[in-house]
Amino acid sequence: MRWLPILALPVACQLWVTGMSSPNPFSIGPGGRNFDPRRPGILRLTRHPVLWGLGLWSGAHILPNGHVAALLLFGPMLAMAAAGPVLLDAKRRAALGPEEWRRLTAATRQPADGRALVVEIGPWRLVGGLVLFAVLLGLHSLVIGLSPLP
Repeated sequence: MRWLPILALPVACQLWVTGMSSPNPFSIGPGGRNFDPRRPGILRLTRHPVLWGLGLWSGAHILPNGHVAALLLFGPMLAMAAAGPVLLDAKRRAALGPEEWRRLTAATRQPADGRALVVEIGPWRLVGGLVLFAVLLGLHSLVIGLSPLP
């Protein structure tokens, strides 16, 4: 199972970088200023990319570690990532009102083809996710004390 985090982390890094650098009136991150509902970018996939990245990362680390300490560390983060979107949606829906909520979320329910999604996200964010993955992979042994490579 040691390969599981290696496969999950690039996706999680993309979600973190894209989520933290994209306007998002629905979730944690830089806020909703400059959000264009006609070009929602990563929000076409999920309104909560940072939380999905956290859930993916923490869930992928529980199985290969296989001990209680890992469950105590990663389990609460996985639970927060699972409950967070539901709680944030309710909070934002109440704050925005039903009409504005429907207007802003309309495009987040419509899938985009891959090319349009890359254009909306922006290539620099995709490169940033890969750079973050490389940095985390390179520093894992130094900081955690274990090689992440199987």
